[in-house]
Amino acid sequence: MSRLRLKPVSTAFAGFVLGASIFTVSSALAVSNNSNTFTIRAGSSLNVMCANALTNTNVQKNSETVTCGSTPKSTTTSTTTITTTTTDPPTTTTTTVPPTTTTTTTTTTPSGANCVPVGGSFPGYATPGISQSSIYTTYVQYQDVGVTNLTGTMCDPAKSGAAWYFSGNAPNNGGAVQAFPDVQQLFTTPQNTYPPLSGFNSITSTFNATNPPDSQGNWEQAYDIWLGGYSNDIMIWVNTSGERGASSSYGGATIDGQATIGGVSYTLIHYGSSAQPERMLVLNTPENSGTVNIKAALDYLVSIGDIPSTVGVSEINFGWEICHTDGQTLNYALNSYGLSAS
Repeated sequence: MSRLRLKPVSTAFAGFVLGASIFTVSSALAVSNNSNTFTIRAGSSLNVMCANALTNTNVQKNSETVTCGSTPKSTTTSTTTITTTTTDPPTTTTTTVPPTTTTTTTTTTPSGANCVPVGGSFPGYATPGISQSSIYTTYVQYQDVGVTNLTGTMCDPAKSGAAWYFSGNAPNNGGAVQAFPDVQQLFTTPQNTYPPLSGFNSITSTFNATNPPDSQGNWEQAYDIWLGGYSNDIMIWVNTSGERGASSSYGGATIDGQATIGGVSYTLIHYGSSAQPERMLVLNTPENSGTVNIKAALDYLVSIGDIPSTVGVSEINFGWEICHTDGQTLNYALNSYGLSAS
């Protein structure tokens, strides 16, 4: 039999006070023995509750003392703090900045292009398709014809008189010719004599060229022929810029008239007042490519008394006379060239 030492409250129910709390015990479970002792019936159990802390003392085999403390039971409240972190997805702002375009004009000489600056020179090139061509008679050259402010580059990648190009920039020099980049074929003999024009049955030439737009610069593409026994050159202009080709801007030349030679129409002009002035035959229909009958043109001038019948052929050149380029770089290219003399 277990004993709890409890204080009775009534007879209907065994009641007791522990500390400040009132406890009741049904008589069916326990019998009150005295003011603070209960005997629990066999097979029963007794729950004891106390608002404050309970302690068990004098614990024996069949009895113990339960004490309800007067100090309130220490209650520890565990507070769990839940921290919620909200991560906002990053905001991506895309700013499109318009690209800055810088335009730089650069003249680049291709590697191995065989170029020289204005005023430079190439060795002689033996060129198939040019009569009497050899390293001693055929030259691609830049001819400075006097006071010049022209700058540029001349390139001959094929190392040939038949294909080369020139880039030049020349300010306006009042209309005077500043340069003549050209291919030159010499006919002068080692004895410094000239084969007579009358000894040739034929002198013809073919050309194919790329020129700047007619609206740019002041230039002409032309044959420049020097004759033994005539103190000035004879030119055949095959193409001109608009400024150069206008009859009002032949640079003070005298217009002698029109002529049809071998079915081709020319305007005849000359510079100077000497007995043997520089003479030009200007093709009335400018061409970038074509065939020119040089022998027929010279024979015509002989026939009208402009040149002596006894002249000999010293050299025939073909290239561009450049007066100015409107202060910009202009490009000229000889794509193919041939000269046949027999």
